[in-house]
Amino acid sequence: MILVVDASAAVEYLLQTTVGLRVAGILEGMKIAAPELLDAEVLSVLRREVLAGHHGGRPALAPAGHRGDRSERAARLNASRRDRPCCFSRPLVYAPVKPHVTARRGQRMKIYDFVGAPNPKKLRVYLAEKGIDIPCESVNIVTGENRSPGFLKKNPLGGLPVLELDDGSHLTESLAIIEYLEELHPKPPMLGTTPLERARVRELERICELGVLSAVAQIFQNTHPFMAGRFKQSADAAENARNRLAANLKVLDALIGGRSFVAGSRPSIADCTLLAALEFSEFAQVPLDPAFKNVTRWYAGFKERPSAQA
Repeated sequence: MILVVDASAAVEYLLQTTVGLRVAGILEGMKIAAPELLDAEVLSVLRREVLAGHHGGRPALAPAGHRGDRSERAARLNASRRDRPCCFSRPLVYAPVKPHVTARRGQRMKIYDFVGAPNPKKLRVYLAEKGIDIPCESVNIVTGENRSPGFLKKNPLGGLPVLELDDGSHLTESLAIIEYLEELHPKPPMLGTTPLERARVRELERICELGVLSAVAQIFQNTHPFMAGRFKQSADAAENARNRLAANLKVLDALIGGRSFVAGSRPSIADCTLLAALEFSEFAQVPLDPAFKNVTRWYAGFKERPSAQA
């Protein structure tokens, strides 16, 4: 039996299997645009509909447009290739000992970044592993530059990183930026190559993000003197975050086991997120407990990769 414990990862897995077209129709019929918003009740309905299709139940809910023949799928693939931004004219090949591939002259794409913040670090590690070079512009969050009117036009929430696209629009979440770039450059794969691999990578990345990085951030906000004037600090909130961090690191330690990378035999976006989380934990004075031997071993090893210096 295969278990995928994260709801969003589960739906992404279903969408890419042989029942994917039917699932897509179900989601459309239920008016659900974001799989991450699925709760247990919705997943239950989804499961019933999928099983109905497997056992000759009700007609498929997918509209006719989802059931095109090979020629239609080929046309859509060609269209997607034509829609790529001008600065990505061909797939890039990972070559860590060679110079990074630079975008074509005339590109507008760039990244708003700040060295020292964990989410920009996650993106920089990903770009280094892929061999993609996109110009960066620093936005100083310590001095509040990210709260200036000019920057808030790019990201009303003031967060980093931000990817400015060829048309001048912006993507403002690190994971969304990574998945966008992964769609443009699927090789080397940092999200897996099969539906189940992609689900597993997303599952582990969410544990690294929500269970480790988020917990470290909560401890930092509630204990560090730098944050005292910005947040109403709470010792109880910090203690709760420490307990949550330990629980998630215990799970990660077991899942990593003796593997070289978080999700298997090659680096993935889960490695990028966990590296950023553990580096931030050092800055936040939340040291990694050496009792988590597999995570400690992984951290020491991954820090030796050139991408860790990005």
